[in-house]
Amino acid sequence: MRTRHFVILLAGIPLASSGQAAEKYCESSPAVREELKQLDLKARKVTGANRLEALKRLAEEAVARHPDDFFVHLRSQQLVRSRKQRERQALIDRYKALADQHPKDPKYAVLYARALLGANTPLAIEVLKKAAAGEADPQVHLALADVYSYGKFADRAQTRAQLDAYFAACPASLDDRALSLLTRYGAPETIAKQAAALRERLTTETDPDLLRSWEHAWNLEFKARPVQEHEALRKQIAADLERLETISTSKDDRWAGFLVSGYRMAGEPEALRHAEDRLIADYPASFAARNAVRERWRKEHPYPKSEDPEEKKQAFYRAQLAWAEEQLQRAPGEFEYLMERFRALDDLNDSTGEQVAAAGNAMLEALRKGADWYSVPPFEFQVARALLKKKAEVERVPDLVAEGLRGFRKREGDTQDDRVPDERRDPDSGNAFYVKTETARILIEAAKLLKKPEIAASAVAEVESIKAEKALSYILVLRARFAEVEGRKLDALLLYRAAIDARPADFRPPKKDELADNIARLWKELGGTAATKDLWERKDRKVQVAEGGGRWETPKKEMPKWELSDLAGQTWKLASLEGKTLFINLWATWCGPCRSEHSYLEKLYQKTKGRTDIQVLSFNVDDEVGAVAPYIKENSYTFPVLLASSYVNDLLPYISIPRNWIVDAAGKWRLEQIGFGSGENWEKDVLEKIEQTKPEANAATPRP
Repeated sequence: MRTRHFVILLAGIPLASSGQAAEKYCESSPAVREELKQLDLKARKVTGANRLEALKRLAEEAVARHPDDFFVHLRSQQLVRSRKQRERQALIDRYKALADQHPKDPKYAVLYARALLGANTPLAIEVLKKAAAGEADPQVHLALADVYSYGKFADRAQTRAQLDAYFAACPASLDDRALSLLTRYGAPETIAKQAAALRERLTTETDPDLLRSWEHAWNLEFKARPVQEHEALRKQIAADLERLETISTSKDDRWAGFLVSGYRMAGEPEALRHAEDRLIADYPASFAARNAVRERWRKEHPYPKSEDPEEKKQAFYRAQLAWAEEQLQRAPGEFEYLMERFRALDDLNDSTGEQVAAAGNAMLEALRKGADWYSVPPFEFQVARALLKKKAEVERVPDLVAEGLRGFRKREGDTQDDRVPDERRDPDSGNAFYVKTETARILIEAAKLLKKPEIAASAVAEVESIKAEKALSYILVLRARFAEVEGRKLDALLLYRAAIDARPADFRPPKKDELADNIARLWKELGGTAATKDLWERKDRKVQVAEGGGRWETPKKEMPKWELSDLAGQTWKLASLEGKTLFINLWATWCGPCRSEHSYLEKLYQKTKGRTDIQVLSFNVDDEVGAVAPYIKENSYTFPVLLASSYVNDLLPYISIPRNWIVDAAGKWRLEQIGFGSGENWEKDVLEKIEQTKPEANAATPRP
């Protein structure tokens, strides 16, 4: 192995010695690398409710064997990082003491700073800047690059500068975090330089644990090379894989999963299928194998669209149930298949309440035993909703909601990460808002069935306290439903009407408008007649912006100019597209809702591609650029795909997808929509939004 490109700290050399600064280094020694490998293998097998305690023991044992090694300490920190404030503080105190004992060794400053991240990030930055004041260690630069990559402290210029400094000290580094940050945020020249350095190093490497870094190298090469050269690069990757298959004797699921990823980037369907077959046969319980099995099944059984006939949907759910049962025969107790079984039974019209309850109980029991899955809304809420739908074991619903709320608050509240942007902390928006309103919705329905209004009273009071004008219509609906449960029909009638008035001016009522039906029903029950109904319906509208998945909002920032390449190598510029209204879809290959949206996007593109006033585009944000073209080819999509990961990462502090943008003919970013709720009327709704932003529409609309 060539070592002229990097410095390795040999095992046994302490981080600090005789009061002098320790030698700079970039990656662990072979002995420590083996220690970390064994530590990770053991950690992956740890499950159950006492998982954290077991991980703590493993971490302490590793540190005891290598008390002076930075990388062992770092991996131990990652394993035992807890959401509980007391345990977080204990970790901080431990590494502050070590940093105080070794004031001249920047490695301990880095460990202390990393322990502080999320709890006191400003202090972490201060510690790292102080360590960088002298002759900074590469690990200081890497830690600063990490800090400046996310959330409130995001600073893309600083991230790039720190990455440049790190890779200047550690050319051809195989550090996973460093390479991931470089792929996402690195300067083009640094990406190109490191891609070449990695290829040079890995070409002579034989250690399978290091050879997996070829995946990073290929990702960097896709970023560094013009799109016109990508096909040649795929052939090079295929040749690399052929050679790797002959030189490696490794037999583990990580290597098998690496080969699958490589053949996917190479764009070789037959080789990919063969690699997946081997992965599934040899390591069926691995995450990569389960993912391959699931993806194959999904391709053969596409999820039904909202506009599909009910018979087609029910056929899919029956197939989903059969598949889940088959997988559970092979892997009893595997949470993913328990979840698939529950969801299939929940959606099947002819499933019984007993079946749904049993499937939900099995899923929740796996969670209580330590299955590492998380959902918003909580899984307990999903089971509660299913029981309500089937009117089975309704008396359990309040306890299920309470259990789900405890888990949600524990996960969201134990650690208040100070890196999270302020807009994501708002208790009346995001996950917190959704869980609050879902709590009320579920408990109102349970109160109605059980004839116990008190069940929902506190949840409704919580919703009434929400200060979110955008959510006004939905909050009024919940209040109206609760008023009905309490027998206050007149209040309910007024609240339903207020909810309709709070809808946005461009709201498209569904074919069956529940609010209008409720108003008509209550009007009749209260003795209202046709003679006065016209007076009721003449009330002026109060226009608000409605809350809900997939809503359109006005962006809070300007769109910077962009110049991006598509998969054919053509360059697209925002400036050259002025005069056209742009519809831009943001997506990634790994995003399920994005894939669901793409069939509708393709129809929209086909419908508008001949127009001179509209341009449909898509911005891909994959870090694994090599996976994009094979996905587009496999699905026969023709809409333009622009490689925009770096641009979008620089523009947004965090990315949630799918996401749609509309830019008007003057180049102004007018509208943004996050999420894909339903395909029904998708194309029509999008076209209406596009038309609303066109110059003639704006000219016809009086401005306030």
